[in-house]
Amino acid sequence: MRIIRELDILIPILILVYGIIYFTEVSSLPNDIDLLLIKPVFYILVATIIIYLALQFYKYYKRKDVSSNKEENDEFDGKKALYFSVLTIIYVFLLDYIGFIVLTFVYMTILMLGLGVKNKKIIILTPVILISLIYISLEILLNIKLPEGLLMFVGGVI
Repeated sequence: MRIIRELDILIPILILVYGIIYFTEVSSLPNDIDLLLIKPVFYILVATIIIYLALQFYKYYKRKDVSSNKEENDEFDGKKALYFSVLTIIYVFLLDYIGFIVLTFVYMTILMLGLGVKNKKIIILTPVILISLIYISLEILLNIKLPEGLLMFVGGVI
């Protein structure tokens, strides 16, 4: 299980390195307008990864007294990771056909059920709130079209 703990730190660091490389390449472009969206996203990425790594180190040092029962429960992490990966790949391939709103709601609901979330309010409210925030921020504020899929046949109601 030590490998999984190291990957919990390695993957965010790799994402951070990729983000730094991408940010430096975009910032070297002659037009400053290219940085309008990249700069805030980059700063949010850096802040999020720093917070995540700090929490991982805190959990690691807090978990030194872990009992053997906890180690037996960690065996299911591989199955959950595989479940998440397969479901995400299916989501990406179906996104253009079914549409963002419908498919994201179904995806998040099935994902939470499969990962063991029991609270029905969380299972329903989390996708609704997240989809609403993404829709408002992308479609309305930034005028970025989300995949319509099935909603295209409804006549552009949403």
